[in-house]
Amino acid sequence: MARIERRRFHNYGIPAGNAFGVDFQVGLAWGAASTSLLVGLIAAFGGYRILGLALHGGAIWYFLGLWIIANLLIGFSEELQFRAYLLATLADGIGFWPASILLSIGFGALHYFLKPHERWEDFVSNGLLGQFVCLTLRRTGSLFFAIGFHAAFDLANVFLWPGQNAGEYAVGHLLETRWAGLAMANRGPAGS
Repeated sequence: MARIERRRFHNYGIPAGNAFGVDFQVGLAWGAASTSLLVGLIAAFGGYRILGLALHGGAIWYFLGLWIIANLLIGFSEELQFRAYLLATLADGIGFWPASILLSIGFGALHYFLKPHERWEDFVSNGLLGQFVCLTLRRTGSLFFAIGFHAAFDLANVFLWPGQNAGEYAVGHLLETRWAGLAMANRGPAGS
């Protein structure tokens, strides 16, 4: 589409170089920290407990590598799909903020309607996360913060501090955990 429209990739938030540079690394830190802070608060109020390791020995490194690759692919895929060409093109027509709101609602709806066990809270939280990364794109001019954030956020939720996602724990999660208390307060059956 960049060729057809005679635009450059940076017009879509994709700078030509330094894909894994500072923006990406800061995004990784924010993604891991936000999930860790949330889980830490839940644990502080008695809703989360680590029971031990679910993996041992070489399996830890094997699954860590697989989950890093998978979550990088998800981060790139979803950010490029929702916040690159589509956002730039829609923003040309209706303005950045209306376009970002519309696409963030779509992002929440996609997760809500296409993932089993999702609830309205998941719709809202995914939509708000989508809006947050639109804000970071607007501020930095680059999708690489958003890609790093998305990859680290998902990795922390699936591998590091596992909870149920779509009703199940991920194969190859690091820790055995217990989520206690009200389902609304502990991520419920759908997870994060």
